[in-house]
Amino acid sequence: MVRFVFDFETMGQNPDAVVLSMALTFFDDRIKSFNEYVETSYYWKFDIDHQVEQYGRTIDKSTLDWWEKQDKEVRESQFAKTEDDVTLVEFVEQLRGILLENNVDKNSLGFVRGQSFDFPILTHIINQVKSEISSFKINPAFFPIPFWNQRDIRSYIAGLLVSPDITKCPLPDGTLPGFEHHDPIHDNARAILMIQYAEMYANGEMEVPDEQDWDKNSMV
Repeated sequence: MVRFVFDFETMGQNPDAVVLSMALTFFDDRIKSFNEYVETSYYWKFDIDHQVEQYGRTIDKSTLDWWEKQDKEVRESQFAKTEDDVTLVEFVEQLRGILLENNVDKNSLGFVRGQSFDFPILTHIINQVKSEISSFKINPAFFPIPFWNQRDIRSYIAGLLVSPDITKCPLPDGTLPGFEHHDPIHDNARAILMIQYAEMYANGEMEVPDEQDWDKNSMV
C-alpha cells in the first residue's frame, strides 16, 4: 500500500487561505532516516500575488502576526518570491503527475496533521482551478485519494497508543537531526517517523525509549 503525508503552510486557517508552500512525502513499512525522508520529499512554493489577484484567496492578519514570531530563516523561506514559485494550476497538474509516478490509487492512504485543515485547502484549490485544466478530469472527493482513505496523524497515533491524550509519538533521541519547525518538508519527515514508531510500539516490536527527542516532538 502506498502511503503519503502532505503539509501546507498558509496565510490563514480557512480553506480559501493563501498557500505559501506544500510538501509531499511518500513512505511504506520500512523506516528510513529523517534525512532520507527530507531528501525524497516533493516541494512546491506558490505565487502569492497570483492567488490573490486571480482567485481571491484570503490573508488572515492573526496568521501574519503568528508568522512574525517564527524563526526568521523559516519565515523568509516561505514569503520570499522565487523564480520557482508556481501557480495553483501548475501545482495541481504537477501533483497529479507525481501521484501517478508513485502508484497512488484508490487503496492508498493520505495522512495530514489536522484533517479539517490540509484536505479542505486542497479541495478548495481544486475547485478553483479544475475548469482551467483540460488534460484530465478531477473530482476533489477522490483526489488525491478517495475521501474515506484520508487519515489524521494525531488521531492515528492516539489510536495506536490507545489514549486520546497522546497525539504525538516519542521518538528515540537523535531521530530528527537539524529539524526546523514549520518547514513543511521537515514536518512531513517527523510525522512519518511518528507514525512508524507508533506502529512499532503498538505491535510490540520496540519499547518506548528512555532518551527521546521531546523538544522536537511538538505536533503544532
